[in-house]
Amino acid sequence: MERICSIIEDETQKSWSLFRASNQVIYTGGINKMTESIIQQKSCSSCQQTQPVSSFSNNIRQKDGKDTFCKKCQSEYHNQWKANNSNAVKQIAANRRNRLKIKRLCLHCSVNPAQKFKSCCERCSKKQAVRRKTYRIEQTQKGFCASCLKTPYLVNTVKSFPLCETCYFKQKARRNLGNGLFWQQIKAKLEQQNYLCPYTGEKLILGVNDSLDHIKPINHFPELKNDIENIEWTTRAINEMKRDRTPEQFLSFIQHILNYKSKLGIKWNNSSCLPKESLSITVSV
Repeated sequence: MERICSIIEDETQKSWSLFRASNQVIYTGGINKMTESIIQQKSCSSCQQTQPVSSFSNNIRQKDGKDTFCKKCQSEYHNQWKANNSNAVKQIAANRRNRLKIKRLCLHCSVNPAQKFKSCCERCSKKQAVRRKTYRIEQTQKGFCASCLKTPYLVNTVKSFPLCETCYFKQKARRNLGNGLFWQQIKAKLEQQNYLCPYTGEKLILGVNDSLDHIKPINHFPELKNDIENIEWTTRAINEMKRDRTPEQFLSFIQHILNYKSKLGIKWNNSSCLPKESLSITVSV
């Protein structure tokens, strides 16, 4: 019986020796203390470099429980395959999304059920919101637009949400025309006006004194709300004073004020409340 046990132990020693030699894994200690060993290394089948076992991913199909490729080689291989098979990658992602949508599962964690009218669960939705907010803060601190996060923002825009020139025009188009796709048209309008207010001749500076106004007020002409021809750039002060008046009504209102003040002997050319460019302007209706 003792002889049989010694034969089995010898054969076991030989087997482990062959295993270590074939996989180039170095273990210290006896066979029974193999998992408690401190130094563990393995050779990568791709780069042929001996690295710590922690540099290899787990793989239950292998005898030692580790992949034959190191993590770096695996990453390079997968990236190269994705670059060469972009259509296949898109198809795999689309199939995964369709499967999860049918099961009403979150597209991110694929475990929790998705929220109503959303593609992700509540937990992943909160994580995404935190990531977006953190990334936006980091990008704005670096001087990038808070909307597209790529282009440097305008110095004069709101500090809490700075925008680049393109995003600034898109925001104006959404607010005044209901669609950001009109941003190129309103930019062309500003260039046609030579960046000057049509009422005072002031220089319009984006983010400082510019304002997009409906020529005919939408309160009286709702059908012209999204008409690009019913848009002009003015100063913010003029837009606030004009309110829901037509240009003729607004100029008549200004003329009425000037006529009344002239009767009181007030000389408006010496007024400090009007911009220098508009001091010599005479209003005619």
